[in-house]
Amino acid sequence: MLRRHFFATLLIVTAPVFADGGHHGDEAQPTYCAYELGRVPGLPAGAVSVEVTGINERDQIAGWMSVEGADATRAFLWDRRRGMRDLGVVPGHASLVAAAVNEAGTVVGSATDSETGESLAFAWTRARGARTFDSSLGGVTSFAADINRRGQIVGASETASGAFHAFLRDGNGDVFDLGAFPDGSGFSSATALNDRGQVIGTRVSGDVQDGFIWDERRGMRPLIPDSTATAFPFPADINERGEVVGDMLGTEPQRAFRWTRGEGVQFLGTLTGVPTHFATARAINRWGTVVGGSQSASGEVHGFVWTRRGGMRDLNELMDGSTLSVQPVLGAALGINDGGSIALVGFVPGEDSQRGFLLVPQRHRGKGCK
Repeated sequence: MLRRHFFATLLIVTAPVFADGGHHGDEAQPTYCAYELGRVPGLPAGAVSVEVTGINERDQIAGWMSVEGADATRAFLWDRRRGMRDLGVVPGHASLVAAAVNEAGTVVGSATDSETGESLAFAWTRARGARTFDSSLGGVTSFAADINRRGQIVGASETASGAFHAFLRDGNGDVFDLGAFPDGSGFSSATALNDRGQVIGTRVSGDVQDGFIWDERRGMRPLIPDSTATAFPFPADINERGEVVGDMLGTEPQRAFRWTRGEGVQFLGTLTGVPTHFATARAINRWGTVVGGSQSASGEVHGFVWTRRGGMRDLNELMDGSTLSVQPVLGAALGINDGGSIALVGFVPGEDSQRGFLLVPQRHRGKGCK
């Protein structure tokens, strides 16, 4: 499940397989078969830029596309068998951004009116298409950021006072305001949740900014109690064991981290090993494998996979591109499932547009990709 880079902007401004899947056994990094997502059918002519935001256990990838010169964005769901599926529009809010997809194939995100800028949280299912749902905390604007197996949805919603608070919508439709700071002040936005109902996100009040973790028993509490206004965590994903990954913002350079309740914060380093270069952690699976992007020796952002034993590896060095018509540079990895499949973006040198890709671990090395 993965998701969410635009939510950070909202808040701040106002069984054994390969080791990278995390199971026990062979600890060598696998190579990956690469597949390109392609283009949503029926798009107008023009350069297309692809964003991927989530992947489920069926290797279905959610994301969205923008066409150069067009106002609206088009959300999609892709898999290797059916290809690219356009998620359509919501009446009055034709610009859709998909944020996450769960194991049932339900996609959530935000639908925006390009003229007014008003955004509403939506959910898409194969049977019903894209529809907005009630996530109101007293205001109008809302965004959905993630959905779990149980159908619980998190995001941010406008309150009656005009502030934004993180919300949790239960599978039965009940909507809960997760609040912000204990004194009632501030803004908050949820970025992800796991199947246990633990929610992570960010909150801000005046000069105070931090990342939070929430559960029904303990409520909202700071992820890292000693974070400051100038250096604070942006948690991007949480797995079923409660491990959190994200970025330390406000630092120079930006640093990717992994956090657990028992171990605290661990910085993941960079692909180059140079401390003045940056990295971003975007997703973590059940087995603790982390993916994201890091500055490479050439100065580009390259996708990485990180494990506790293997450390950080450049996905460009692990890719088998024999199924691709052209060889891309793989950029930031934005999602990973428990089988080790990775959703990420990349580009072809000489092109301005961004493409989407799926990487699938090779189960039998040396047999090639199909």
